[in-house]
Amino acid sequence: MARRRDDRGALTAHVAVLPAVLALFFAVVQLSLWFYARSVATTAARHGLDAARIENGTGGDGEATANQFLSQVGGLRGSTVQVQRGAENATVTVTGSAVDVLPFFGVPITVTIEGPVERTVE
Repeated sequence: MARRRDDRGALTAHVAVLPAVLALFFAVVQLSLWFYARSVATTAARHGLDAARIENGTGGDGEATANQFLSQVGGLRGSTVQVQRGAENATVTVTGSAVDVLPFFGVPITVTIEGPVERTVE
């Protein structure tokens, strides 16, 4: 008489694997949200720099443009925009954080972009 094969112990393997798969899934989602938030911050900084560096632009124009972009797109929590415009260079810094799916992940995002100010040369 042949011994019959049973599936005792199979549930234990499934129970051990499921949390690992879920943790990996949420880690991938969290990383994706972080990259998206960084992309949003970079694009907002570029828009702000474009508005601040034109010949008659001001730091306030750059800040307003970057904040308008951030409010329309979303994806960056607690965002702040700082614009410094000098005679030759303009600098825009956007800070914030990504949406949290995993606890204790709160990695801040800071993007700084600098460019020359347009001016008429005679």
